[in-house]
Amino acid sequence: MSAQLKVLVATVAFGMGINKKDVGYALHYSIPNSINNYYQECGRAGRDGRDAECVLYYSYADKHKHEKLKNTENLVIKANNSTNLSKMIAYCEDTFT
Repeated sequence: MSAQLKVLVATVAFGMGINKKDVGYALHYSIPNSINNYYQECGRAGRDGRDAECVLYYSYADKHKHEKLKNTENLVIKANNSTNLSKMIAYCEDTFT
């Protein structure tokens, strides 16, 4: 909190509980679970009103990883997961409407 750090690393596994106002850069190594998650995670940068940058790395392997991790017998949850993943991929491929 004293602004002595130049780099702060967080993972979604720890909830990205970053409560710093001077974060200027957010980097995603793979796609988040949904557009909403992406929005929340990107919102960690730029809280101080200054320009911030967010970079999202995406590969086709991300889709398969998410499908495997989110596999469930519950058809409602499965459909929701699929919809969220499809929207996230559309965003990455600049086809999101």
